[in-house]
Amino acid sequence: MSPEPCRGDIWYVNFSGGSRDRAPIGTEMGAAYARPCLIVSEDAFRKRGRVTVVLLTTHSGPKEDTLSRWSASINARQHPSGHYFDVIKQDPDPRCQWHKSIVDCGQLWTVVSTDGRDSNIQWGRGQARLSSELALVNIETGIQVVLGGNVLAADLGERILRFQDGDVLEADLPGLPNQRCLVVSSTGVDFLRENILRRDSRPIGRSDPGPWSLGQITVVPLFDFEGFPQVDDEGIAPVTVGGAVTVAVCQEIYTIDWRARGARGPTGSVSLKDMTSVRRALWRYLDLPG
Repeated sequence: MSPEPCRGDIWYVNFSGGSRDRAPIGTEMGAAYARPCLIVSEDAFRKRGRVTVVLLTTHSGPKEDTLSRWSASINARQHPSGHYFDVIKQDPDPRCQWHKSIVDCGQLWTVVSTDGRDSNIQWGRGQARLSSELALVNIETGIQVVLGGNVLAADLGERILRFQDGDVLEADLPGLPNQRCLVVSSTGVDFLRENILRRDSRPIGRSDPGPWSLGQITVVPLFDFEGFPQVDDEGIAPVTVGGAVTVAVCQEIYTIDWRARGARGPTGSVSLKDMTSVRRALWRYLDLPG
């Protein structure tokens, strides 16, 4: 195991906020604040002190039916291919039951990974690592479904979602209130997330009785091009919004409940050509094939 979080590692991540954020982060699914997560961002970007993770969740009938389109299983049983899709534990912590989990590739979150009081990574808890490259390939496939832009919903003759792939909106991201951001998740995936009713818990910011729509979209923040520090050209993409050039920071990925985070808009959209550039930057940052 590496002494610091690396791609393919599983670490516990604290999503309850902390000194950086007063509001919880990453709790859109009503999950516990501390969750085991798989790191999926390229190690070369670790110098920023941040990593992007996907969440691990337990097996259940509804989850397996819903998440099967963009998830992967971690299971200690042997796969028919002869490979084992399990993990190697670093310590025998009985709480770390990661050998039987679903990796929800739709729950992408960027978190602070430095060893200090601002870190979202729980450095003192057990960690693990995927035991085979094939398991990581399986997860990469799920991420490409979520971010690829090629999974579409049926054309119903009208706009089927309030926010769709390529839209620009404003929302409260972790540590970034009223942040302008760009939708990068596939419309078909978001259509399923919008129409999934969850009755087990209440989303943050919602006091009305259920059932509620999952209502999730995956976004990256947008910043003004002028004065933006060009430190990681491989992980950013210039895009034009309303005639002005802005920067899509593809090293910051969040899957948000747009209702709970006070989303406003759409305030604009990005061309297909610019979205291609955005996806190239995402692919580099997440070290995806292609």
